Amino acid sequence: MDLTVYSILWTRPGFGAEGTGGNLWTEWGLGVNFKLLGGNLGINPQFGILNGTLLSGGKRGLTFEGIVPNLSANYDDGFLQGNVYLGYYIGLRSQDGSKKNDFLHYWVSAGVSFLKRFSVGAHYEALWQTRGYKDDEVEDLYQWIGPYVEVRALSGFIRFAAGVDVGGEETADFYQITTGLNF
Repeated sequence: MDLTVYSILWTRPGFGAEGTGGNLWTEWGLGVNFKLLGGNLGINPQFGILNGTLLSGGKRGLTFEGIVPNLSANYDDGFLQGNVYLGYYIGLRSQDGSKKNDFLHYWVSAGVSFLKRFSVGAHYEALWQTRGYKDDEVEDLYQWIGPYVEVRALSGFIRFAAGVDVGGEETADFYQITTGLNF
């Protein structure tokens, strides 16, 4: 069993349009990773905190604008690597006291590891709005697909994923940088 800490810097310029969110937001959290299958499979429930304008709307970022209970499962047998993530983003604060955004967010990635430090593969990710602050609108915000590259060192990793939006009305490129440490 490991204590896990994660941090994510998110960006998607489309969220900055028409007051529906900010261009950047950050998320960080803690969890416990339970090791199974000889350590090849990890099940990691986590609790995160979101900072920015994604959940609160408006033009200025808020600290602790929401919480993110989430669960990830990671598989790595030295050659094959996979990751599944499911998180529910719950808005706690808003810019003007109005309603807040909530989202269901998930991703799946699969790839191959080499030299014990590197992994490359495919990444699919979706974000579904489940509660909206603007006239109770809810929508499928994006479905991203693209490659990822991961580098591992000691007991941590950094992952870069990038690609295109394959769902919704607007097509937008994306990138995501994720870091993690196991203690």
